[in-house]
Amino acid sequence: MQASQNLEIQNQSSNMEAETATEAGLSLIKQLASCNKSGRDRALRVLLKTWLPTQLNLHDDHMKKLWKGLFYCIWHADKVPVQTQLIDRLSSLVLSLHLPLSIHYFSAFLLTMRREWSGIDALRLDKFYLLIRRFMASFFALMRNNLWDLELVKRLMGVLEEVTFFADDKFLGNGVNYHIASVFLEELRPYLPLKAEVLEVVLVSFIRVSAKVPDKVLLGKIRSNMFDALLGAGKRLLEVKKLGE
Repeated sequence: MQASQNLEIQNQSSNMEAETATEAGLSLIKQLASCNKSGRDRALRVLLKTWLPTQLNLHDDHMKKLWKGLFYCIWHADKVPVQTQLIDRLSSLVLSLHLPLSIHYFSAFLLTMRREWSGIDALRLDKFYLLIRRFMASFFALMRNNLWDLELVKRLMGVLEEVTFFADDKFLGNGVNYHIASVFLEELRPYLPLKAEVLEVVLVSFIRVSAKVPDKVLLGKIRSNMFDALLGAGKRLLEVKKLGE
């Protein structure tokens, strides 16, 4: 009886500590959009190094709030070296968080990009293009670090499809989809060749998109940056083999 009571007290204490940590994190998230650089830097340092890695069951609303804050943290980063360092820092988290949290973090990143895309002015576009590219690089590095586990590859490609190409979010975020289609093969290229079953899972997503999505701009980017590029690489490989015969 006493042991049961002690366990209940411990559980209550753990829950209270978790709630306190969550509230502390949410308070820091608000500081990410601050115009005060030192305040932003301090909040970012604590959130990324201490708070986020310990949030094993972070509520979706809290992850969205975190990413809204991170978005405006990038927004306020004006100098190119500062932008690049911050972008590399955020994208590399995909590889250091525990896997379920990493996937949640990546999914919330995609959602945030689509939600905020229409409000990004021309002067800031380049750093958000770079952000997308770096996250796609980490997307593939995560697959590699998990030895191209087929179930994980399917899960990650499913997230990409659901949150971008097949998104039903009503956001004006097609530019995000276009840029992903433009850089996808470039970021995958360092890991080629892949096992046939892995490559099939990766490519079938774009076949599905091509069959179901009516966006002609997106279809054009998929064709030119994915299928035409792969076809051209295949032709060049055949020519090299013929010369070697």
